[in-house]
Amino acid sequence: MVIHRLLTKSISRFIFSLGLGILSPIFTPIPAIPAEKIIIAIPDINIEDPIEIYLPAFQIKITVKSLENFAKEGQYTDEFILYSELLKDEIKELQQLLRQQKKEVQELLETPFDLDPSIVEAFMEEPAGKEALKRLGEIIQTGENQNGSEALQRAFELAVADPDGLTIINLLKKFPGDIFIELQEGINLVDELTERFVEENRILTELQTQAENVAVSQDKRNFNNLPDLRKPGNTRWEKQSFTFRNPNRDRSSPADIYLPNISRNQLIPVVVISHGLGSDLNSFVYLAEHLASHGFAVIVPEHIGSNAEKIERIFAGFSRPVDGMTFINRPLDIKYLLDEIEEKIGSDPRWQGRLNLQ
Repeated sequence: MVIHRLLTKSISRFIFSLGLGILSPIFTPIPAIPAEKIIIAIPDINIEDPIEIYLPAFQIKITVKSLENFAKEGQYTDEFILYSELLKDEIKELQQLLRQQKKEVQELLETPFDLDPSIVEAFMEEPAGKEALKRLGEIIQTGENQNGSEALQRAFELAVADPDGLTIINLLKKFPGDIFIELQEGINLVDELTERFVEENRILTELQTQAENVAVSQDKRNFNNLPDLRKPGNTRWEKQSFTFRNPNRDRSSPADIYLPNISRNQLIPVVVISHGLGSDLNSFVYLAEHLASHGFAVIVPEHIGSNAEKIERIFAGFSRPVDGMTFINRPLDIKYLLDEIEEKIGSDPRWQGRLNLQ
């Protein structure tokens, strides 16, 4: 959910800064320097806030060099005088607004995105990265009005590796050939992502309401009659290490169990702790020991496809980013782990009749 929000924010910021930065030079002039051209298909513009303006759909052509001059020097090119004159009456208020935001637009065009080249390259080879490029390629197309995903991938790789880093200007300069920007597709993408988040928030609100209703309807329990879990318990325990096998993985995974010393006539309730992305089975030792001291058998598996070792290898450039199958395998690790423990309960005298897996 958080990743989705960050992704949408980045896409919205990218489209806003790209569109606003490209439109800015239309409204005042400097001498043009030949370079790769950008063709922008601008849809109907109907703005009510903060200003009221309507423009019919039209196309403009500018050069990447003009945008670079604007970003570095705050200068405009005279190649836009024609557009400025043709649209003078309709865009008077928009001109004023863009003059006020001139510095912000310059910064947006020149501010680098802090990304490691190896991470960018690996991400673009993953299915999620290819899909993101394909969707972005519907907005930033080649001069022949073809999906620009392949050209964008090349431009991203070159821009990230450049000493100036990945900026919007640098990305446009590295794009092979002319660029056709379909702003309506960008607007559609932002609208679609916004709609998804609205729906997501609606679902979360409904779930919270249901949870609150259930809590109100349940009988209140007197916790004064139960052990205080905030304090360490008095039960002694022992730690055992073993391995289990998820058949979807190429090797066995380690796991620890913290087993309380309780009479064999009493079934021990089981708690499984699943560590997060970039952690391992040592991350929650303090919690496992605490719960074991209160009489819980605590099982801590390590998810080898998304553990600390994996993340370190990714950032070192020795491994590919985690993919969708990794997140499918995490709950499957727990399933196969519990299956193996169930077999141990029936065959190993140390475990027999001791654990309540229900």
